[in-house]
Amino acid sequence: MKRLIIDDKRTFEFYPDDVTVHARTQFEGMEYIMNETWDEVWFDHDLGDNKVTGEYETTRPIVFALEEDPSLARGIGSIVIQSANPVGAVWIKQGLMTHWPVRMANRKDMSFLVGDDD
Repeated sequence: MKRLIIDDKRTFEFYPDDVTVHARTQFEGMEYIMNETWDEVWFDHDLGDNKVTGEYETTRPIVFALEEDPSLARGIGSIVIQSANPVGAVWIKQGLMTHWPVRMANRKDMSFLVGDDD
């Protein structure tokens, strides 16, 4: 299983044979989506302050881009949403569910959480 996690703080570790990549910014997330194939792409909604620009980021620009042109993604099997922002999570789901299977992260998914830099 190959996963892309777009989240500014959380770090997940899955099974030893899995490949997990963490994107911490909008730019990193979109670059990985456009240039690699993924079994799952995990979305957080709020990405916080970008350490380079200082601007507050969310994954909304990624969702807007994929909603408008799903072919921007090189290959996505499914979407998992893990966000503490319930309104943002629903917004992501509504934007992407017409193009990919989308589900909300569950308790088992969150058991793979190993770091949260709050």
